[in-house]
Amino acid sequence: MIFVRAGDFILSERFIRNSPNGTKFFKELIILYELKSTILKFKDTYTSACMKEMHEDLHCLEEAIQEAFGYKPDRNYHRFWEWPYCKCPVLDNMDHWGTSIHYYSGSCPVHGDKITQDNWKGHFFSAVKEYT
Repeated sequence: MIFVRAGDFILSERFIRNSPNGTKFFKELIILYELKSTILKFKDTYTSACMKEMHEDLHCLEEAIQEAFGYKPDRNYHRFWEWPYCKCPVLDNMDHWGTSIHYYSGSCPVHGDKITQDNWKGHFFSAVKEYT
């Protein structure tokens, strides 16, 4: 099996070849992953005011990566809880990865404001938000 390094990410050539677009956008994938790696590398330079913008940039990059692979952009497949500054529940979100159910923490500096009276489901420090 052959692996390709793109920034801090390692991509499987077999996965790329078997994706709907195959190697059609291989160079674009490398550039997108290198850009994502650069954003994550400089995470400590972001101020608290910029954290939400950084997460939105990462969502946009993830969508571009999904399109380059040939998949429909879908934020339900983004692992936002692994991104810098996110304090949302890891295991709960991993259990529901790929679905429209997301768990947010009220103490998360990025997602804490997503918890409202409307989407509060009685969880101690988290709430479920469904994207439609």
